[in-house]
Amino acid sequence: AARMGREPIFVDLDPGLGDAGGPPGSIAAVRVEKTSLSVEEGFESADCAPLCWWFGFESPADNPELYRHVVDRLALAVADRLSTDRAARAAGLVVNTWGGVDAQGVASLKHVAASFAVDVVLVLAHDRLYQELKAAVPAGVVVANLPRSRGLVNRDAAHRRRARHKRIHQYFYGTRLDPHDDFPLAPSSLELRFRDVNLFKVLARDAAAVDSMLPVGQGSMLEPLQVVAVPPSPTLVHNLLVACHPPDDPSQRDAAAHSANPYQYLLDCAAAGFVVVTNVNVERATLTLLTPCSGDLPTNNLFLGKIEWMEGNP
Repeated sequence: AARMGREPIFVDLDPGLGDAGGPPGSIAAVRVEKTSLSVEEGFESADCAPLCWWFGFESPADNPELYRHVVDRLALAVADRLSTDRAARAAGLVVNTWGGVDAQGVASLKHVAASFAVDVVLVLAHDRLYQELKAAVPAGVVVANLPRSRGLVNRDAAHRRRARHKRIHQYFYGTRLDPHDDFPLAPSSLELRFRDVNLFKVLARDAAAVDSMLPVGQGSMLEPLQVVAVPPSPTLVHNLLVACHPPDDPSQRDAAAHSANPYQYLLDCAAAGFVVVTNVNVERATLTLLTPCSGDLPTNNLFLGKIEWMEGNP
């Protein structure tokens, strides 16, 4: 489509690798143009930065509730873009999903198809998945079972681990086409005091377990996803963190300040950038971050997940 001059949107919902410009642990959408693609660099050469939401895990199975939430947020953002961009709306979008084919994976695929209102589903050489999706999608949605190309092999765990390490390295240093050249990007080191940064993680409650402890007929008042504060500690070293965009509407922050959880609104915020914790000094109450560029962070609200990266250790 891009070679024909169209500008489709590529949506990558596989948090294991980050093929749309965001690092592993994120899902992203990026506009694809003919002049912005490179065989060597892929989407890294895209002029437009990808729109990312932080998931924080390698597989959607690690936190299905959070995965559904970030998929819905990204789908809303993409729909909003399509409603105002005629070129993107005419070209449509391509959605890459993760490879889960068990009951949980199929449920996730159904949710993705509904969230993005897809009209064509392509299944790669999997008869059972093809039959399940064909029976589940609404009438009018085309489901096609494509044969596997000759010579294709499945990527094993070791390959995916190396690919994740390489992708995070590329996020901070860029891609050099000649091994004798310097890396095109120059990351920076930033030291922050504990009191100048807010660290959070997202917890998904077990709805069935919580409801079973309540009186009959009474449901829980808790949100299914909770933003909880995390104290700085040496265990954060090598963790990939995300800085979240503050909301555009100040009233949203004002309303959140008077709610039971003043940081719950961060669940709906897109990623502004990513950093890696390289050191935590408890005595000086400081933590050191590897950042993509010099200068202050766009926000002092940082989320962590379960993605770790150690430079030089693939």
